[in-house]
Amino acid sequence: MYHAGLDFYALQVLYSCIETSDPQPVWVQDVLTKLLGIAHKALNEDPQHVYRYTWALRVAMFRVKDPIHRDWLEGQVSKASVLFSNLGSSSEPFTINGAQRTWFVEDGL
Repeated sequence: MYHAGLDFYALQVLYSCIETSDPQPVWVQDVLTKLLGIAHKALNEDPQHVYRYTWALRVAMFRVKDPIHRDWLEGQVSKASVLFSNLGSSSEPFTINGAQRTWFVEDGL
């Protein structure tokens, strides 16, 4: 159930990144709050399942601006990368030129 909820909210975050009419939609903060709430609950119950939630956590990093939540997300993605090194990218996929933390969203949303 957690996996489905996280994927649902991650798709909304991803949509907010590709929707060009509003570069910073107001509703995305509510979506991120729900996504992070589910992720915290799921990982507190069973932290070994972090690899199942990696995609949603990486997508959440596109929009999270709070450094505490960003650090938590990066930590979870790093844990998943340690558990399964073949997830397709490094543990810090959002670092470009050592400073900017974006992936394919070039304007640093």
